[in-house]
Amino acid sequence: TQLKQNLHTVRTNLLNRWIKGKITYEEVESQFEFLKLNIHGHLGLFIIKLLDKSNIESFINQWDKNLLLFGIQNIVEELVQEYTPNVIFKDTEDRLVGIVSITSTINWVGLSNILYNALKKYLGIETIIGQKTIEQNIGRIPDLYQQMIKDIDKVEEYNPVVLAAKRYIDTYYYKQDLTLGEVADKIQVSQAYLSKLLKKELGHSFVDYLTKVRVEKAIQFMNDPTIKIYEVA
Repeated sequence: TQLKQNLHTVRTNLLNRWIKGKITYEEVESQFEFLKLNIHGHLGLFIIKLLDKSNIESFINQWDKNLLLFGIQNIVEELVQEYTPNVIFKDTEDRLVGIVSITSTINWVGLSNILYNALKKYLGIETIIGQKTIEQNIGRIPDLYQQMIKDIDKVEEYNPVVLAAKRYIDTYYYKQDLTLGEVADKIQVSQAYLSKLLKKELGHSFVDYLTKVRVEKAIQFMNDPTIKIYEVA
């Protein structure tokens, strides 16, 4: 058990040094077998961050912070079992990082919603989840990680109304009849107020943002040769 714990610690430290750009992929790869790391194939990267400090503070009275983070990791590891092989670890700022093998593009595209809903249901916490496909080679992961951290930090600054609207659009983008009115009703604000906030913080109107999300999802699906064009449409 002690050896297993030490191996986990060494592996986490090595992966953190890599994603922070302190060592090269070649240096990490040379340790794969020893550290029992298995990362290959069509890969995806996700990062989970607690929405703000209040999430942690609200749990401190009932949970130890480390226990909360342990609970988050356990739930995530359970939900990504089908993405084998996978590597799940905490970065130095207690964000949870996952590198997974993608076997189904359809399942992968919906993973962030599954993770968000599960963490909300079982732990009562709000999270921001970034998710990207690793298009070229695994050596790009540190650069992709740094860009995703910037994107997540930007999202964290959004007005709560915008964040709720964005999450709803990102989840139900596929509904042909999705409207600004439906989103506004769901989060209980006026259409005019929501429209103004979306334009101010996202830089897009509702229609433009919805179109942007749909195009991004379509591109992901089209990169999977098993999915037909008419199915994407």
